[in-house]
Amino acid sequence: MFWSWPAQRPVAVYAAEDVSWGSDSAPDDDPVDSWILGTQRWSVRGTGTDSPLAENWGRYQVRLDMLENWSRIGTILQAPQIDRPKSKNTQAWSLQWYLEVGSQLRDTGLTPVEPFPNYATNLDPDPTR
Repeated sequence: MFWSWPAQRPVAVYAAEDVSWGSDSAPDDDPVDSWILGTQRWSVRGTGTDSPLAENWGRYQVRLDMLENWSRIGTILQAPQIDRPKSKNTQAWSLQWYLEVGSQLRDTGLTPVEPFPNYATNLDPDPTR
């Protein structure tokens, strides 16, 4: 079993509560007959974590807020160790999935998690310029 303390966790996570059966996904999605992950969330999220600067997303802007909310941060578990919701679909969750459980933080939806690389422009391949 794998788990992590908040200080050891990734910046962005997949939440177990967002995993859904493919046939239950949005009508415009490609049909999938398996479990699918939801969108990533910031590990640290909620009131006080939003910023106009993307490099500050996913963290409290006032550091003392982290201390006040430490106990509300979820834990990361390997997917097979998580109790799944009751479903007619018996297919196991992937061993490769590490999902957040037990978070009491609520996403504001104002700062989306962008897959890496998340820079706004292309970098010049010549670092001397």
